[in-house]
Amino acid sequence: MTHLAILMNGVEAGRLDYERGRLTLTYAEAWRTRRGAVPVSLSMPLTAEAHSGAVLEAFLWGLLPDNELIIRDWASKFQVSARQPFGLIGAVGEDCAGAVQFVQPERLDSVISGDRDGIEWIGDEEIGARLADLRGNKGAWRRSSDQGQFSLAGAQPKIALIQQGGRWGVPSGRVPTTHILKPPSADIEAQAENEHFCLSLLRRFDLPVATSRVHRFGEEIAIVVERYEYFEAGGGQITLERLHSFARAVRADPNGLVAAIMIGSPEFALRSADNKLVAAFLITLQEFDAAGGDDLKRIDTTTYLNAFSETFERLLDEARRKAELERMTLERMGNETLSEPPEED
Repeated sequence: MTHLAILMNGVEAGRLDYERGRLTLTYAEAWRTRRGAVPVSLSMPLTAEAHSGAVLEAFLWGLLPDNELIIRDWASKFQVSARQPFGLIGAVGEDCAGAVQFVQPERLDSVISGDRDGIEWIGDEEIGARLADLRGNKGAWRRSSDQGQFSLAGAQPKIALIQQGGRWGVPSGRVPTTHILKPPSADIEAQAENEHFCLSLLRRFDLPVATSRVHRFGEEIAIVVERYEYFEAGGGQITLERLHSFARAVRADPNGLVAAIMIGSPEFALRSADNKLVAAFLITLQEFDAAGGDDLKRIDTTTYLNAFSETFERLLDEARRKAELERMTLERMGNETLSEPPEED
């Protein structure tokens, strides 16, 4: 194996070559010119067709665990070098951070077509057994019978699973994982609870952190952290469950996300994220429905359109008034700052 295909959101974006000890990442021309295409890393922009050297090696090592024991265990398991990221990525790179996949050539057609897509559903007792194995063997992120492999940075052992409809599973093919499960270290008391507490505390200060919880699987306990990079990058099917999971992870209004999709305006999701515009509208609509009952059927479409248009015009006038007030305030503050006499030495 001397090269790997690179997929972004299930689309072939380029290839990773390893020849004579040299790594080279080459973008496909169709990906470079594709509307909305993004680089695999900001350090390797699409303006250049190919990248190599230290920046590429640093990127690849950054996708792998920062734990020498895990790296050595994987190298032995997959019969590759522990000192070269190419073989390791080739073995576990079909589910990496940033919604990027590294696929072996012989698997490419089946991965792109979805023939290898699948989920092996497992219960809490099975997950508990996997967590127990992981505490004993830090490299046991996946079992030999699992079809899907994944890689995540960090020193702490972990497993990644998909959760749908309250069920847990091991995905394969293009199906991404949605949650990271990390058992506590034997060296740190209450590590899972402590990490969850710290994340919750940071969220109270409005800092962007992942959504987490502490959960018991059989006899084992773990911190469960939500992933959302595949959704954010546009990968996979959009469902209400995924919308709500993404909204919880980024503290957005899921109703605003749904409305943004319906009106074809991604910007609307950002504009309504903090003020919960759509949530407020739905609350009012719910009250309107409860009060009006069947009488609402007697109002024609034109009357509704006129009433909504008048309301939205008043809201626009208020928004513009506040925007102008903020502009004038900032302008006045700037003028006052410029007019202050310089301090004497």
